[in-house]
Parts: sequence; C-alpha cells; structure tokens
Amino acid sequence: MYTTIDTPRPLIDDIQVSGSRCFEAKQWREAILYYLFGVWSDDKSVTYRPKISLGEATLRLVGDEYVVYGISTPDSEFAPNVTKSLVVTSGKQNDVEVALIRFVKDNQIRQLGLSLGDHGSIILSKTPVRGELLVWANCRRNTQEMGEYLLSPR
Repeated sequence: MYTTIDTPRPLIDDIQVSGSRCFEAKQWREAILYYLFGVWSDDKSVTYRPKISLGEATLRLVGDEYVVYGISTPDSEFAPNVTKSLVVTSGKQNDVEVALIRFVKDNQIRQLGLSLGDHGSIILSKTPVRGELLVWANCRRNTQEMGEYLLSPR
C-alpha cells in the first residue's frame, strides 16, 4: 500500500519475498539481498516462487526473464529524474539481478530503472532518509492476469 508524506510519493509499507518472508519497508536492502542470495543459492524457500513484492508491485522471475505485475503507480506520481541512476532495458535474469545488487550495495546509485519491454517497468529510488525506498511501477498485468499467464502453456 502507498502512503503520502508531504508530497505524493509512492512509499512502500512492506516487502514480501516469495510469499514466505516479510520485511518492513525500511529493511528493503535486506529483503533484496535475501531474495538474490536465495535465488543464487537455489534456496527452495525462494526459488519455488521467485518474486519480490514491493508494496503493490511485484518483480517476478519467469524462466530466465523478469516481469512486473500488480498495481501500477498513477502517472501523477511518476519518478523524478535523479542524476545518479542505473537503467536496465533487459529483463534477462543476469542483467536484472546484477542491477539489483549494484543498487543495494552502491550508495552512489540513487535510482534503479528496470524497463522490461512488454513485461512492464519498475523504478526504485533511494531518498535522503536512510531506509526509505520509493517505488514506481508500470504493470502490464494485474495479479490475476499474472496467475493465468503462469499457468498457460508456452
């Protein structure tokens, strides 16, 4: 759920990894690291449903590509330009995961944009307040549509 502080900004309330572990919003770094280390170590508690839900938007690994689904952020709340940003225009697993780890570990990178083509986009932005993360998403599917997509033969 998004909350508003001072100006309309999409702050997240919580983060859920693979439907099994929840983190407070201020623990976003720990949540992303937990997710990545789980995927990389083939931890079944993460890989059985490889996704990380950041508020109303979810980044999920399907095969070897990532997709964004859930509820999109209203255009009026779209992310500002940040000079120290990293943009990835590929949904490939390696590209997205390397970008996520760089975003978590490098304090100079203030914003991460993942543009996944037909699979949506998501922008993560660090604020000056330690532990605060803003999330903007353009979801191409809602949760129900994503469930149908995952069940459909490919």
